[in-house]
Amino acid sequence: EENSIDVSYGSNNTKQTTIKLGEWYGNTIVDLSLQKKTSDGISVVDGDEKDSYDNTNYHLQISNGNYHFKKLQTNNKSDLDGMTDTSNYTSNWKFDNNYFSWQTKDTEITFNNANHKRVYDKSGVKDNYKNKTNTVLGKHTLHDDNTSYTFGTEHEFTNVKFDTAILGYVSNVDKDRTNNGYFFSIDNTTEHDVQLHTGIRLDTPNTFDEQLTYRVGAEKNGVRISYATGYKAPTVYEMYGKNNYGFLGNSNLMPEKSKTWEIGYKSDEHKFVYFESEIDNLLKYDTNTYVNDTKQSKQHGVELNNTFTYGKIQLSNSLSYTVSKDGDNKDMLRRPNWQNTSTVYYDNFYVDFNYFGKHKDIDASTYARKDMPAVETFDIGYNIDVDNNTFFWSINNVFDKSYERPDGYNQYDRTFNLGFRKYF
Repeated sequence: EENSIDVSYGSNNTKQTTIKLGEWYGNTIVDLSLQKKTSDGISVVDGDEKDSYDNTNYHLQISNGNYHFKKLQTNNKSDLDGMTDTSNYTSNWKFDNNYFSWQTKDTEITFNNANHKRVYDKSGVKDNYKNKTNTVLGKHTLHDDNTSYTFGTEHEFTNVKFDTAILGYVSNVDKDRTNNGYFFSIDNTTEHDVQLHTGIRLDTPNTFDEQLTYRVGAEKNGVRISYATGYKAPTVYEMYGKNNYGFLGNSNLMPEKSKTWEIGYKSDEHKFVYFESEIDNLLKYDTNTYVNDTKQSKQHGVELNNTFTYGKIQLSNSLSYTVSKDGDNKDMLRRPNWQNTSTVYYDNFYVDFNYFGKHKDIDASTYARKDMPAVETFDIGYNIDVDNNTFFWSINNVFDKSYERPDGYNQYDRTFNLGFRKYF
């Protein structure tokens, strides 16, 4: 129920205003958040024309005991570029999500409706993308001494539709996809305070075979180990899409299937995870369609998150090392081995260090695989509380590093941001 208004201004004529209002009415709380952000932007390609954007968001939540309602709307308007500066080329993306849930301690019934609509307009020629998804979830938990049994079902209906014509690229899809999911899990605490979890789920989609997945895990005093299976469904376009350049979807595609085990430790200030994954049926593009890789791809890696405090100095560090190979033992695209984020706080100052390691990408012009260099950036900032106000400033990419991510898409050079937040 905390109320505030947040106003800031920054490089490229970037302006942002956020208003957050919350109030209790008896035992009902109403919470509303409104945000508006506009910017002249930068040229996505190495050109002279800036690509501006205009974002509007609002989020409404109403909760009364067991009943919860949430509505989220996002509208993004942006200028676009092709391979070079392109005028009269825009996008308008709208997202609307409506959520209603009835919940008790052991029972939940939830309905969610999500709508995406994207329109790309180039000199009056439009590409239209629409996605509507309705989901109904119901679950209940039974308790017996130190054991809980949860069972439930989830039903999802999705319609995907798009038509394209910009630059002579004609492609279309109009397809419904449904899925009925059924799940059951057991959570148990042993006499030695070991937390055990077992879960199983059956999905029955209408566009490919039934999928049975499961997971098992154990945890004690922050130390945990787990094993899980999973799947990733091919997209509707990969299965049923087509275009005028010879692409034709493959309706016989199978989902990617994964097996993952991990061991880790977590405390208030430290977290460690080591994992290994095997993926079968990896989806890949081959000769004007998508196919399943007959070879197995593998991943393994380590994640470390640590927080250290030395008097007024606090250091937070997040480090990951991941090796991702496809069935031919080639590095997967846009997945660096090393990533790291460090933040040092001192009084009201902070310094961020961000590292995104070397990786493989697709050349934006030739579409061939290429090596991308590592990128290191630094950000600094300051904020101070005075009465019911917070004043803040930041400088991002302090050393004005120029880089693209992915290839062909410029990222911001050095920028600044200045603003205040008032609570009331």
